[in-house]
Amino acid sequence: VANYSKGMQQRLGLAAALVGDPQVVFLDEPTSALDPLGRRQVREILLALKEAGKTIFLNSHLLSEVEQVCDRVAIINRGTVVASGRLADLQAGPAAVSIRLGGLTEELATELRGRYPDLQLEGNRLTLALSDREEIAALVARLVADGCRIYEVAPGHNSLEDIFIHLVWEGEQACG
Repeated sequence: VANYSKGMQQRLGLAAALVGDPQVVFLDEPTSALDPLGRRQVREILLALKEAGKTIFLNSHLLSEVEQVCDRVAIINRGTVVASGRLADLQAGPAAVSIRLGGLTEELATELRGRYPDLQLEGNRLTLALSDREEIAALVARLVADGCRIYEVAPGHNSLEDIFIHLVWEGEQACG
């Protein structure tokens, strides 16, 4: 076993954890050192275990992988749980909305920055955090009424990585 590749050792570790068909499985970085095919195979195994009603405690720094298999998560920063719950609930907060537009005047941009402090304007793309669809529609209507041309409105999605970075950064700022 010592001469096996790290990926093969990971596969053997997963197989050993599943011997005896346990109801609860603890896995630490199960996709570490695996190629994309190996990661997909592990995801499929985890999803099959989930479908079978097994409880899986998964520790991973690959948050996009966690999003694909977990329905409940806990975010830990410096040994303290800073958020936990259903993934969908954690992702339900305000997400960045991106609007690609033309014809935005500096006057309107200044007014919008006053109303939306988190507004970012890069080239012809305006980005800000809004969670209410009605508020998004009202902003688009306002932009059109003021002569802007709207080319694209892309509602954002709070990834688990976005949430993690926000919570950890917020915690770091509070600690000084």
